[in-house]
Amino acid sequence: MTERRDKPSASFDPDGGADNRPDAGFLSGGGVMGALMRSYDWADSPLGHPEAWPQSLRTVVSLLLNSKFPMFIAWGPDLAFLYNDAYLPIFGAKHPRALGQPFAEIWSEIWTEISPLVDRALAGEATFHKDLPLVMLRNGYPEETWFTFSYSPVRDESGGVAGMFCACSETTGQVEGERRLRDSEARWRGLFERMQEGFYVGEALRDADGRMRDFRFIEVNPAFGALTGIPASDAVGRTVLDVIPDIPVELIEHYERVIATGEPKRFEVFIPALDDRWYEARARKAGDERVAVLFLEITDRKRTERRHEALLEFGDRLRDLTELSEITRAAADILAETLNAPYVGYGEISEGGDEGEGENRVTTIHSHGNALPESGDFWRDFADDLKAGQVVAVTDVTSDPRTAANSGSYGLKGTRSFACAPIAEAGRITAILWVQDKRPREWAPDELVFIREIADRTWAAVEHARAEDELKQGERRFRMLVDLAPTAVWLGNPDGSLSYLSDGWYDYTGQTAADALPSGWWDAIHPEDRDHVRTTWSEARERGQFYDVELRLRGRDGGYRWFVARANPLYQRNGSSPENPPAGKVTGWFGATVDIDGQKAAEDELRLLNAALEERVRSAVAEREQAQEALRQAQKMEAVGQLTGGVAHDFNNLLQAILGNLDILGDKLAGQEDLVRHIRFAMQAGDRAATLTQRLLAFARRQPLAPTSLNLNALVGGMQELLQRSVGEAIQVEAVLAGGLWRTWADANQVENGLLNLAINARDAMPSGGKLTIETANSHLDDAYVSGQLGLQPGQYVLLSVTDTGSGMPHDVLSRAFEPFYTTKPIGQGTGLGLSQLYGFARQSGGHVAIYSEEGHGTTVKLYLPRHHGTPETADAGPALPEPAAANEGETILVVEDEGLVRMLMVQTLEDKGYRVIEAHDAQGAMLILESDMKVDLLATDVGLPGMNGRQLAEAARALRPDLSVLFLTGYAHNAALGDEPLGPRTQLISKPFAVKTLLTKIRTMLEGAAG
Repeated sequence: MTERRDKPSASFDPDGGADNRPDAGFLSGGGVMGALMRSYDWADSPLGHPEAWPQSLRTVVSLLLNSKFPMFIAWGPDLAFLYNDAYLPIFGAKHPRALGQPFAEIWSEIWTEISPLVDRALAGEATFHKDLPLVMLRNGYPEETWFTFSYSPVRDESGGVAGMFCACSETTGQVEGERRLRDSEARWRGLFERMQEGFYVGEALRDADGRMRDFRFIEVNPAFGALTGIPASDAVGRTVLDVIPDIPVELIEHYERVIATGEPKRFEVFIPALDDRWYEARARKAGDERVAVLFLEITDRKRTERRHEALLEFGDRLRDLTELSEITRAAADILAETLNAPYVGYGEISEGGDEGEGENRVTTIHSHGNALPESGDFWRDFADDLKAGQVVAVTDVTSDPRTAANSGSYGLKGTRSFACAPIAEAGRITAILWVQDKRPREWAPDELVFIREIADRTWAAVEHARAEDELKQGERRFRMLVDLAPTAVWLGNPDGSLSYLSDGWYDYTGQTAADALPSGWWDAIHPEDRDHVRTTWSEARERGQFYDVELRLRGRDGGYRWFVARANPLYQRNGSSPENPPAGKVTGWFGATVDIDGQKAAEDELRLLNAALEERVRSAVAEREQAQEALRQAQKMEAVGQLTGGVAHDFNNLLQAILGNLDILGDKLAGQEDLVRHIRFAMQAGDRAATLTQRLLAFARRQPLAPTSLNLNALVGGMQELLQRSVGEAIQVEAVLAGGLWRTWADANQVENGLLNLAINARDAMPSGGKLTIETANSHLDDAYVSGQLGLQPGQYVLLSVTDTGSGMPHDVLSRAFEPFYTTKPIGQGTGLGLSQLYGFARQSGGHVAIYSEEGHGTTVKLYLPRHHGTPETADAGPALPEPAAANEGETILVVEDEGLVRMLMVQTLEDKGYRVIEAHDAQGAMLILESDMKVDLLATDVGLPGMNGRQLAEAARALRPDLSVLFLTGYAHNAALGDEPLGPRTQLISKPFAVKTLLTKIRTMLEGAAG
């Protein structure tokens, strides 16, 4: 197409040089290429000297030389190549030899691709090409390049196309960057689509104050839907509050901080609205108002961690808990919080007949959120699974075959799903731990394992607490027994020291526990006896044999008396048999020290009097036997105290039969004075026996309270002079009595005794004098206060407060102040029962007692007694009982008494007065009568019936016959028989033995009251 041209012969002078050619003004400027063109020898070029170039060519050349955009023009038949400075980077090593050379030679390596485009331009067609790929050899090696350019025809003065003009731009970097970007995007998109983590981009939405209140989902990946349950189509373009209205506010706050600070943030968030799921999220700023978030669901991990933490927390709590209610409440709280279950309960299954019978019912120990169903045998719906040791899991009570039949009763308790863990002992289900939800719920296997673990730990803790309580009770009974014994009982250690001495030692020697233990007891031994005692004690310990030694001990008066000390070794069996106890290790000694001073004196006297004094010897022996009998009697006292309540009950039943029949016999023999006199003597003896039973009840501390309507202001005012005399003149007694004080219902004698005890305690705390303040006030105990006091009810109380300015109590003493027998007073100066009796009286009266004390700042004891709304009672000795009226026609009495003689007496007495009497010997027989249509006006029942007791019978009877009058008969006192609860309406109690006239009068009064 063109003829090849040689390189320009002229040398290139970048500064333009000093040529002698005619001026070519259109070549002025143009930088490097302008200077090159001006210095170029155009003589051999087909273009000729620039001054001879046509105006059209000169115009285009002037344009391109002064342009900053890459341009060239190809002119003439050979398409001679002219270009500007901006085109130099495109040329590479081809510059400067390319100036004026044919287009086809310069770009021979790409001519095949561009020649069709050149031909179109020379044919008069302008073309534009974007990102055209070309492989160039501009730097001596092939390069893949891309260009965006236009080819435009350039016409000469004749109007014909004489050349072509090109404005071009190399887009290699841009194209390669876009290609890399596309590749990267493709790789990223593949990763984006396949990644396990959820991802989304959110755009902040702000309120008028500029605070971020919401954000819009701009983009989400497929894992977003899998992890949230929200399809991408439901999220993209919508705000998070539209998609998840209950989203936690802290999530938006996290994103607001990321956008504001530009600092990435990693956090965990719990979203209840998404099925209670946990997520771990990493957020980064992704623009001015955008945040990019990667997240994973960690619900299983969090639940596992929480269950593990809950088990640790439960273990920590159990270490400090000893009460059954506290242990089960802790288990319920842990399960409710960890499993997000609204209702949790723990109940024990009573031991009755076979497990298929109705005697086995759940006794609720703790019900968190009123969880356990009211039906005590509900667990029988799935008893077989529980007996097999399985944790029963019911997803929906309406569809599970084990519960569907009773789904209505479950629904009444708000139960739609539940899990129940059995606790078995010796092959019998002893308790259940119950977790329920008010909606259908799939119980995960690890949740059931967790419930089982809590159930097992709860039962272990309950059993441990019971064992600890039994041990403490045994220790308390033992210490009471030995402290009441006239001998000194002691416990020895293998090293010869002592760990315990009973009160008998301290009472005789005058030592304190700090003086005597562990080795100070040696000081009480006579100096002449110490070596012998030490040798005997050492030999017994070395050989593990019975210890027996006589010694003299110094009393608190400084004198000495003879004692015998004996002890048996205690063994740790380690597999040894009872027949061979020494095979075990000696772990201690159990001993007693008995006063034998009288015996020793008798023996000395015997040695002096010889055989002639045999009678005196027998007397001494008798005295010794009497002393030993007294010792045995003292050791029985504790056992007697345990038996007195039962003895009194049985004895009262016998007395009832005896006195009642004597009463009837006296009526029948009226007028026969010689016989009546003997009956009167017998009844006097019976009355004395009844008095004896009352004393037995007093000894056993079962005598009843005698509550009345009290005005504490009057009680305190009446005692003020007594209190001042009791505490002495060094102590000022001040009474601050509230105006308008409510009345209370309590035993006045008990209140007076309690107040006097508190005053004496205060006196002992103020040996140098001080002030004792007694205050009364009306008080209201709210729910918050009584929540920490088991059994105490919120409401109105009358307060009696006693405050002293004495030494106060340290914390360890204050924490034990109500313990029976605990005292800080010296031996012999206090029993340790005052505060414990006050506490028991307060709780028995439906009230409360609290102590506030600070060491060095005095003590305040507050006694709260319930307000009484009734009118004050007036004392009434009462006239002799009138002759009871006869029964009205048809009046029917149901007598329930297991003691045949008493029952026969009551039936005869009532029938003699015209009553129709129905008798039963137990509650089961009575229920058959009450469930029938037979008329019953009054139920007279013994309290201590076998099986169902009298109180339970009365409750069952009232359920069938709400208006039925009930008379309780008991050989115990009121509170011992029926507890501390007051009797209800149409209910009375009569204690055995009672006079026939008293019984008839009581029944007549009750029937007339019911009729009125």
